[in-house]
Amino acid sequence: MIAIMKCAIFSFYTFAFYVGSVYIQEQKLNPDNGNQPYAAQDVLTVLIALITGFLSLIAALPNIQAVQAARLVGRGIFDVIDRVPRVRDAPGATSHFQLARAIEFKNVSFKYPTAPEEQRDIFNSVNFTIKAGESTAIVGPSGFGKSTIVQMIERFYDPVRNKADNSLGSITFDQQDIKSIKLKDLREAIGYVPQEPTLIIGTIRENLLFGNKDASDEQIMRALKKANADFVFDFERKLDTFIGTSTVVNLSGG
Repeated sequence: MIAIMKCAIFSFYTFAFYVGSVYIQEQKLNPDNGNQPYAAQDVLTVLIALITGFLSLIAALPNIQAVQAARLVGRGIFDVIDRVPRVRDAPGATSHFQLARAIEFKNVSFKYPTAPEEQRDIFNSVNFTIKAGESTAIVGPSGFGKSTIVQMIERFYDPVRNKADNSLGSITFDQQDIKSIKLKDLREAIGYVPQEPTLIIGTIRENLLFGNKDASDEQIMRALKKANADFVFDFERKLDTFIGTSTVVNLSGG
């Protein structure tokens, strides 16, 4: 591609010199110079302008590629923004709810929407209770739905109909179906710590301020102590220690 462009540019220069020499030989008049005959300096001026234009065009090619790549990325972002989620607020959903007794899974069946048809359901008419005010441990092999339970409590997914009897189970907070609770209020009331940490490229302080940009140093230190992350203060730069997503600057997963 570059070789073709170079060949085209030099061919154009040759053509420009040829036309210029013809204009000079035949004493063609230059309307931009008071109708004076073309001279060698006029030809050189045109040639220099062409060289400058071609160099600017070549320098702009990487930027054009970057703009095209940005358009593709932007299209993906707007596709996500414009996507209508399957899980939405039900008509008449309320912001008011409480959890004084228990979270109950009643006859809940579930299978991920993208799972193959032949794959078994994650849940099949399961029933269990998570009592309020107690610590509940959910134990089992990988792929048996431990994380899915939390995702369903946060209502990232809804129960599906049971294939056997076509019944639809429910998840309730003190007998109140979570489908009757506004998503924003439901999710804001839940604190979720995933098993894999997500860090942004920056300092420990910047990562903590990502959750609350107005937090004071005292609040940051209190949060670290509550999270048993006192080891941060053993670092040479403490809160200003640089971390990120790569294995080189990332903290230990534990």
